[in-house]
Amino acid sequence: MPAKGLVAIYIKGSFVRREMTPVSDVDMVPIVTANSYEGQVFELNDKDISPVMIIPLSLWELKHNRLFSQTDITPDTRALPDIFLKKLDQYKLIYGRPLDPNKFPIRSDKVLLRSAIQKIKKAYIPAYLSGKIGLATLAKEFFWLVELEQNIQGQKVQHSFSGIMKAVSDKEHLVHKAYYLKNSSRLSKLVKQKFIYQLKKYLQNLEKSS
Repeated sequence: MPAKGLVAIYIKGSFVRREMTPVSDVDMVPIVTANSYEGQVFELNDKDISPVMIIPLSLWELKHNRLFSQTDITPDTRALPDIFLKKLDQYKLIYGRPLDPNKFPIRSDKVLLRSAIQKIKKAYIPAYLSGKIGLATLAKEFFWLVELEQNIQGQKVQHSFSGIMKAVSDKEHLVHKAYYLKNSSRLSKLVKQKFIYQLKKYLQNLEKSS
C-alpha cells in the first residue's frame, strides 16, 4: 500500500476508555483511501503485535455506511462505520489528519437504537446461545444500547462502562446486573439463563416504546 493510501490511524476501545483488562485488545483503526488496501492492512494482524488488533476502514465504507470486507462469522456482529464516526471525538488520533464526521452519513440515535435492538435479538443472543461469543461480549453490546437509550432521553453519558453506570441511577436497571455479570468469572447456568430471559423482555419492551 502506498503511503498516500493511508489517511489516518485511530485508537479506540477499552484502551482509550481506560477500562482495559488482561484479555482486552488495543483496537487500532487505520483509515485507508481504497477498499483494495484493506486486505494488506488486515494481514498485519499477528501474534507479534498482540494485544493490538488492526481493523481498517476505507473512505468508501464511511461514505456508504457499509462494510466492504467479508466475514465467515455467522451471525455477523460487526458494527457499521457510522458507529465508529459517532464516537470519533472520544478516540485517539495517532497518525494523519482527523476525519470530519459531518462529511459522512450518520444515523440518528433513534434509528441506531432500533438497529441495536434487532442486532442484539437476531445476532448477539443467538451467537451467545450457540457458544460463539461469551456473556461478557453480549453484556458489552447491551451497555452500548443503554447508552443510546440514555442519550435519547437527554442524558449526556460518558462513553464507558463506568460512565453508563453513573448515568443509570436506578440500581434495579438491568444494566447494573450486566455490569456484575460482565466482571464475574464464575456464574451458574441459572444466573445466565435468567439474564437472557430478562434481556429479551427488556428488548421487547424497548422495541414497543421506541
